[in-house]
Amino acid sequence: QGIGIQGIVHQAQEFESSGDHVKAVDAYSRISEKHTDDTDTLEQCWMRAGNIAIKFLDEGRAMAVVNDLAPRLVNIQRFKSAAELYLNVDMVREAVEILMEGGEWSKARKVAGELDSRLEDYVEEHYKDFLKQHGETDSLALVDMGQALDTMVERGEWVKCIETARTQGPKVLHKYIAVYATDFIKQGQSIDALRLYTEHGAPANIQNFNIYKRLTADFLTMSNSLSQDSFKVWSNLRDVLFDLVENIVQNKQDPIPVHDRDIFDILLLVAHFNAVRCSCLGQPQLEGILAKLSVSLLRYTHLIPADKAFYEAGIHCRTQGWGNMAFVFLNRFLDLCEAIEENSLDTLDNTDFQNTDIPFEIELPDHISVPEEQREEVREWVLAVSMDHSVEQVLPKDERDVYEASLIGNNNITAEPCIISGYPVLKNKVEFKERNKLAISSEWNNYLTQTKMTHSPPCQDVLRFIGQWCGGTPGPQYTFN
Repeated sequence: QGIGIQGIVHQAQEFESSGDHVKAVDAYSRISEKHTDDTDTLEQCWMRAGNIAIKFLDEGRAMAVVNDLAPRLVNIQRFKSAAELYLNVDMVREAVEILMEGGEWSKARKVAGELDSRLEDYVEEHYKDFLKQHGETDSLALVDMGQALDTMVERGEWVKCIETARTQGPKVLHKYIAVYATDFIKQGQSIDALRLYTEHGAPANIQNFNIYKRLTADFLTMSNSLSQDSFKVWSNLRDVLFDLVENIVQNKQDPIPVHDRDIFDILLLVAHFNAVRCSCLGQPQLEGILAKLSVSLLRYTHLIPADKAFYEAGIHCRTQGWGNMAFVFLNRFLDLCEAIEENSLDTLDNTDFQNTDIPFEIELPDHISVPEEQREEVREWVLAVSMDHSVEQVLPKDERDVYEASLIGNNNITAEPCIISGYPVLKNKVEFKERNKLAISSEWNNYLTQTKMTHSPPCQDVLRFIGQWCGGTPGPQYTFN
């Protein structure tokens, strides 16, 4: 085989020397993989044939030679040489195609840019597709940041996506945080979604509002929502919602609908109350505050699962010896369980809640939140108490002659909720710098005292937040009227 190829090359060289260019081209072209597996030799011979044809033969013949040799060069992975032949006969598109096929992207882009600007977009799109398919997101980011970030999302490269998006400014960063958070929520990992907003803040983007609402709903329905372990969840959610509410207030460019602002104010209050409830757990001196918070949360049952709320309020009232309220709330809990099973509010009797701020129109949960064993215990207790004449099915009233936990008094005069217990602040109050932020003196003093005595980290965290939210934390306050 070696003698054969040397003979053909010698013959081709003699044709070339004598000026018989057609025969020289034919001889060089005749050499193939049958004669040698040395790709360098094949490339040299074919390029010699092509260059002679381009230089000495007519245009038609030269193009025919190039069209024969360029694909053969591609077969032995000599993409640049194939492209060079095409360029020498002004076949620019074919040259660009060959360079792209060989991964010679910088040369393909250079050729398109210098010789045929119509091909520039074509090359760019193919280059992006190539980078995308091969997961070369760093290179893709240099030519199309949006596609690079989308590719990272598709490949599940979330950490890299967020780090890269951060370099593009807050708008781009929060677009991809929202996508990441939604992915977490779909997988039932709401705590991880919350962590994103704890770390990166909660912008007042209207397109994010459903994410914030869904996160809050997920935590309100979690089975262990009232436990020392869940304090961190509530404090993080509270901080995120506070950040959101602050951003809504500061957002002058895109005014947020009043309805949304009001909902997030309530959700912030609900998250705060849940954090305070968790901070009271395991502290006998704060059990009264915990019970009052559970009672206060009933006014938000249009937003939180009603069966769970009435169960917790009833159980905590029972623990405190508040028999009438415990009886009313646990009765309501059992009625709600039936309503959930029948998927209808029609059978609910609202007589006990007339002239209160506990809503009648609520959204029934999909399923009962409390296990059957606990429901059975409540049924037995309610049945036993209904025989006991010392307990009445009425809610206690205060000096306004209205239900004691109602913020709405006579003539629709509205009181502010105590930031510690949720009960209406009527007199003997602590006023904070922030407008409409008040506490009942006795509740405030009790919480402060217990925090100082126990050094409880959750209680300290609650006071830190109140300082931020309400503009400072006053010391104990005493009145003698």
